[in-house]
Amino acid sequence: MTMLLAVGVICTVAGVLIWPSPWADPRRVAWHERGRAGHGHAGHGRADAAPAHEVAVVAQLIAIALQTGLPVGSAVERACGHCSAELRRDLLPVVSAYERGSEPEVAWSGVPDVWQPIASALVVAGRAGIAPGSLLRTASSAVLRRESVLRESAIGRVSVRLVLPLGAVLLPAFMCTTVIPLVVVMTRGFLGT
Repeated sequence: MTMLLAVGVICTVAGVLIWPSPWADPRRVAWHERGRAGHGHAGHGRADAAPAHEVAVVAQLIAIALQTGLPVGSAVERACGHCSAELRRDLLPVVSAYERGSEPEVAWSGVPDVWQPIASALVVAGRAGIAPGSLLRTASSAVLRRESVLRESAIGRVSVRLVLPLGAVLLPAFMCTTVIPLVVVMTRGFLGT
């Protein structure tokens, strides 16, 4: 019986050492995904990329500003006035490019990946000569869907990563507290008869 107690203590200590591992923390995985989501264009991926839900709101603001009759550069500038510093940092080069008379492809070429659906909508609208409002709303939804998929993927990976520590701790504990004592009792009863 002391052997069972020793195995139980060892399993408990191992579980305590394994459990608080940094890769089991979902906040770290979410940060890691946010850092990875910003990569794609050389030199434009940043770990501190703008949050997708804020980018979606800015797309809606640009669409509203465009409905008032503003040109695209002015609409982006107006939306930029209601943004956080992080978003302004992404949009000010775009505003400057529009002020210089650059084409939409050039104006949006330096934005991080999180802005790509919005940039694509404005580029397509500029090429086709159509109002970009509906395309911006669709792009806003696409940004939110992409963020949702990334979060669900990160949560799924955390769930999978939690299985190993739980299995390494709970299975030996179950064996030591339930299966082995049951086998010992049954063996004693069988051998004693």
